[in-house]
Amino acid sequence: MYTKPEVLKEFKKYAAFLLDHPTVFDELVDRYVAEVQQAAIPLLQFFRHLSPEEFRAISRQGIQEFLTQVLQDQALAHSRQTIENWKADQLPGIPKNKIEIRDIVRINAIRKLLFLDFLPRYTSDIALFATITKELEHFYNLLEEHAFQTYMDIHQEVLYQEKEFIASLIDNSVYGILAFDSEFRITEWNKVLAEWNRLSKADVLGKKMFELFPRYEHTEEGKAMLAVFKGEHVHLREKKFSVREGYYEAHFVPLYNREGVITSGISMIHDITQRRESERLLHDKNQEIGAALEELSAAEDQLRYANSLLEEKIEERTRDLANSEEQLRLITDAL
Repeated sequence: MYTKPEVLKEFKKYAAFLLDHPTVFDELVDRYVAEVQQAAIPLLQFFRHLSPEEFRAISRQGIQEFLTQVLQDQALAHSRQTIENWKADQLPGIPKNKIEIRDIVRINAIRKLLFLDFLPRYTSDIALFATITKELEHFYNLLEEHAFQTYMDIHQEVLYQEKEFIASLIDNSVYGILAFDSEFRITEWNKVLAEWNRLSKADVLGKKMFELFPRYEHTEEGKAMLAVFKGEHVHLREKKFSVREGYYEAHFVPLYNREGVITSGISMIHDITQRRESERLLHDKNQEIGAALEELSAAEDQLRYANSLLEEKIEERTRDLANSEEQLRLITDAL
């Protein structure tokens, strides 16, 4: 079992809220079942023998166990152990070579989006909302990176015998993914990258990366591609798109043949623009709060100054009154 620290710190309280509110939890489960069935995920074929009630019960149990694991700080460990069980072909009733990475990505995406959709039931605090969004993004990124590597490990031999495999894999990914050989020729290019760069697969296959995109040769991305052939896994964070608005992060991973020799590399690029926007909103909110506190402090200073003037005025009036009373007493005595 993995001992890597948990990343769902604020989400933990949200998980407790969902488990403590059965009506909200059951509504989330019903939405999950509907979304999964509507997505027509191929993995569901292994559950066709179940009645709708039985499938809902299994789905409910799975989400409940996940939220309970979050409360026990074991969600990441259990989720990664499930991936290891997949690799070891120890998932009951599901052969490991029948699981597609796109199935895992789609199921994770449905869960993540549902947790975010129901988040307003728990809080309206924009700062907390942004924090939980970031935690979920990070959590599922960790899982999908591990699942992607596991998937490639399981199908490594097929990958090099059937080039159709990686094309099918990357074309159905939510990431922008490209594969390149030792001479940096592009061997695969998925739909996401085609859309971002406005270059089709036919436009780029077989062409050298740095001839097609010379601006990358001496950048971090170019160095990362070189590092792949030294066996390094490189993670680039918070990079700005050069072909579109927004930001991304990228993973560069070496691919090995059956003899353990690195023959190619693959890059997975994730659009983090939405996460950055949440962080910007949080920053703006903090600035607004800071400005309000400064205004409040200034108002308090003005009030203290006004109070000091008032006290001085009262003391002056008191002295004047005492003098008037003394003068009146002297006049009275003289009469």
